[in-house]
Amino acid sequence: MEKSGFDYKNDRLIFMGDVYDGWSEAKQCVDELLKIKNLIFILGNHDYWTLEWAWNGSISSDWLSQGGMTTIKSYNGKMSQNHIDFLLEAKDYFVKNKKLFVHAGFIPGIDIEKQDKEIFLWDRKFIETVIEKIK
Repeated sequence: MEKSGFDYKNDRLIFMGDVYDGWSEAKQCVDELLKIKNLIFILGNHDYWTLEWAWNGSISSDWLSQGGMTTIKSYNGKMSQNHIDFLLEAKDYFVKNKKLFVHAGFIPGIDIEKQDKEIFLWDRKFIETVIEKIK
C-alpha cells in the first residue's frame, strides 16, 4: 500500500476476498484494511470459513487443510469483536458502473440479487467457461 501511494482517506479499495488464506499475517492484514475509509470488502470462501470459526466455533476440516490453523494462530485462538464485525459486514458482491465484483462466480442471465451466496463464494463455472473460450 505504501509503495503504491494509496491514500487511506480518499482512495477506494475493492478487496475481492480471502484475506484469510493461510497466511500468518492474517490479523495484521485485517488491521490494515480497517484503516481504509473507502474499503469494499467482498467475502471469500476462506473468509466465510474464518467467520464460522470466529462466530460459532465451527471448524471445517477443509479450512484447516487450507490454512485455517495458521489463521487461528494469527489470532492466538480468539478473534476480536471488531474483526468479527468486519467479516459480518462483508459484501457478497459489489456493483459499480455496470461492473460486477465477486469473489468466485455468478450465473449470467439471472438477476444478481436472486443468486445464492454459495455461487458467490464457491462457483468457478463462469471463469472456467471463459478460460475454455480463450484457449
